[in-house]
Amino acid sequence: MNKPISAYTSTGRAAKTLGLSIGAIQDLVDNGELTAWKTQGGHRRILNTSLESYIKNKNILTKNFQKVT
Repeated sequence: MNKPISAYTSTGRAAKTLGLSIGAIQDLVDNGELTAWKTQGGHRRILNTSLESYIKNKNILTKNFQKVT
């Protein structure tokens, strides 16, 4: 059975994709560079299209990035 594709990703996965720390990803969200929302537990969920745009706009080459949409 296939897993449904989510429109959002965790800070941990975004950090791994970009080669940054989770704290750096949190800062990018807080500064409005990545679009995200917080769960009731306070965890950020980053919009995949926002992550894709950030990668394109910053000309980031990453072997960890997998298109999820």
